[in-house]
Amino acid sequence: MAETRAPDASGIDRPVFIVGPHRSGTTLVYGFLAHHADVATITAADRRFPNSPLLAHVVSRLGYGNFPHEGQRIWDRHWTGQDDRMGPQQATAEATAWYRDRVRRIVGLRGRTRFLSKYPRHSLRLGWLDAVFPGCLFLQVVRDWRAVVHSTVRRMGRREGDAGDDAYFGVRIPGWRETMAEPHAVVASRIYKYVTLHLEAEAATWGPRLRRVGYEALCAKPREELKGVCDWAGLAWTPEFETSASRVLEPRNSSWKTGLDAALLAKIRAEDPTFFARYEIAGG
Repeated sequence: MAETRAPDASGIDRPVFIVGPHRSGTTLVYGFLAHHADVATITAADRRFPNSPLLAHVVSRLGYGNFPHEGQRIWDRHWTGQDDRMGPQQATAEATAWYRDRVRRIVGLRGRTRFLSKYPRHSLRLGWLDAVFPGCLFLQVVRDWRAVVHSTVRRMGRREGDAGDDAYFGVRIPGWRETMAEPHAVVASRIYKYVTLHLEAEAATWGPRLRRVGYEALCAKPREELKGVCDWAGLAWTPEFETSASRVLEPRNSSWKTGLDAALLAKIRAEDPTFFARYEIAGG
């Protein structure tokens, strides 16, 4: 279990940030945990009214935008880099005050005690997040790389008509603009590899504050996996949450077998056979 601690000077008790490449199952985990009675999240209403948590709360109570949202524009408000990497040095006094105020108010207005967020681009911002929210927790979702690549390729295909940076989908890894001319599957695999290796390296820094949960394991045994996550995060396992965590899930992993070219998969795997073999889930 992660260390139990009271809210620090920020007044926020161990926010949980879900990380991992796009299409790895972060939305699934976010949806599960957002049902917990102690948890508050950014909503679509917060995204619409980022400068007024009270207005967003009132609007959501009226039925508009009352569902969990990534809050891309909120989290990128103070992002100024060429890629998604952010460290403690980017946690300026202005940015830190703004985010702490928003999260405190979101949690307080909803009568909750904990904050939960899901944003894949945070995978390269753990140091920044810890500077803004000392003692925060990181939950990494891991999924078979082939399934992630296939799902990402499909999403990229829907953006092909967009111009410029809007055509890119995924975590902005270093050199991401130069990769856009490559086949979608190659781009997706490099994003997956960079993000995953980065989080592997980060594990040594954060110790028990960074925990992994497997997409395939979650689909097979949602109750058991979520019970472990709740124990780690210090969230009470209530009968109500157990009911929502016990539904049957079917992993959507097999479509890559017919949706991706075998020769292209072999070419990608050959770039780093050891790494990709590590993330080929048995039966995936």
